[in-house]
Amino acid sequence: MKRYKPLLLLLLFPIALLACKKKDEIKTPYDKTITGVLLRNVFGEPMNTIGELDTKTIGEDFEMAIYPTPAYNNMSTIAIINNKVELTLTATLVHVQYPDAPIQFSIPGYNQSIVVNIENEILAGTIALSSSKNIPIAQADTSNVGQPGGYKGQNVFFDFDVAALPQGFYRVYIETSDGKRYWDNTCIFRP
Repeated sequence: MKRYKPLLLLLLFPIALLACKKKDEIKTPYDKTITGVLLRNVFGEPMNTIGELDTKTIGEDFEMAIYPTPAYNNMSTIAIINNKVELTLTATLVHVQYPDAPIQFSIPGYNQSIVVNIENEILAGTIALSSSKNIPIAQADTSNVGQPGGYKGQNVFFDFDVAALPQGFYRVYIETSDGKRYWDNTCIFRP
């Protein structure tokens, strides 16, 4: 048994090093594909759904929405948060692909179908834009009711100028400094 002890220690040493990595050193990569998009007008109101939504927009004391979807030059992401501690929110717009995307789809109120060319497939998984904001503790008695679902809390806006980005599909991730991650899908088109 004694002659196997050095070999056993040699095998266990790399495992112990991997287990000692700090939590913030292990980053989850961004997804490269999506399966659906919720279309919203400029007021954030839902209009239509394409495909099956694979989003995580609601959590305890948190809700987010992207509008308008599809976007042309500008896009807003609203996070409604009732935080008990000071937080930093980071919003990241990531290129994704939508393999089952209809090339043409209609939006209520438009006279013609919209054609979205998926130009950013080779960029899938890469970051397009990112922004961070420090959020103070929410006031418990706030009467500020957010748009999408009526949560009470602070409205935090991330405005993205997407005019220079290629037309196609994107996902916005909002990550909190306490380790929570939420996401919603969107698309950019140019008629």
